[in-house]
Amino acid sequence: MAHKDTRHSATQSTPHNKTGSSFGVMYGLPKIHKSSIPLRPILSSYTTPNYKTAKFLATLHEPLTKNPNNLSNFLKFIENIILQDSDLYMASLDVETLFTNIPVNETIQIVVDRLFPTPDSAFNNFNSPDFRKLLELAVKDTAFVFNDEVYVQTDGVGMGSPLSCTMADIFKCHLEAYDNHSGAVSETITDLPEAFTAANAEG
Repeated sequence: MAHKDTRHSATQSTPHNKTGSSFGVMYGLPKIHKSSIPLRPILSSYTTPNYKTAKFLATLHEPLTKNPNNLSNFLKFIENIILQDSDLYMASLDVETLFTNIPVNETIQIVVDRLFPTPDSAFNNFNSPDFRKLLELAVKDTAFVFNDEVYVQTDGVGMGSPLSCTMADIFKCHLEAYDNHSGAVSETITDLPEAFTAANAEG
């Protein structure tokens, strides 16, 4: 989610400026595997003022991107699938526009809660307020240029930031941990057996 920033002109800062930071640049890559060939938005952010901060923080967040549901050995996974009952099906689910749908404030709170379980906790010599501020500087209110207009991203993360994949993984791991703990299962997953039965009947 982004809105146009009329306070600045795209000519004030371009990625060709070698002497300092500049706005990020938004461009699209065609998804040729889909019939309508939509564009995947990519935010080139290596010239932005918060790029190195995001890159530094991404390495610190690595432990939060893992959970017991992560696939670490694909061959072992295939072996387990082969040994399963032949009446079972394997489904691959996709998240639509994952990066721009990541709730930034909620994910920042998840990170802070995990790394600082108590008010006086410390992590890599950071306290909780300072670390939160660094995260906010790294991922919030990112300015970028598209079609010679300046925009500011108001929520979600842009594909191209060093923290984008990390933030997405952290939020997904949080949801999976919540589902496992509470027993909550989404209606989409609950409806999968009926969908497979209907597909077999048609086939």
